[in-house]
Amino acid sequence: RAHLMRVYEQTGFMPPLLANAPSLPNEAAHLWSNFGDLSRSRRIGLNGPDTLSATDIKDWCWFTGNRLESWERRALKQLDILYLNAGYSKSKT
Repeated sequence: RAHLMRVYEQTGFMPPLLANAPSLPNEAAHLWSNFGDLSRSRRIGLNGPDTLSATDIKDWCWFTGNRLESWERRALKQLDILYLNAGYSKSKT
């Protein structure tokens, strides 16, 4: 979303993906931000990006000083599954 916003700010052209994107509820903004941080540090294997492990999340919490509730850890794992599945389905087309 951030890169689409930069396109809009620099060109004045609203990309269709941005114009039609659902808004993110305020209650979920911190999870999305946390997922972005975690995802940027993920390992890439021979078959593409690796899943975020519990150790990855624990280490990220230690490094950043964030404390996650159990439901937040589960939500981050679910976001990771969705992210990887979306990437996998794009590579198949």
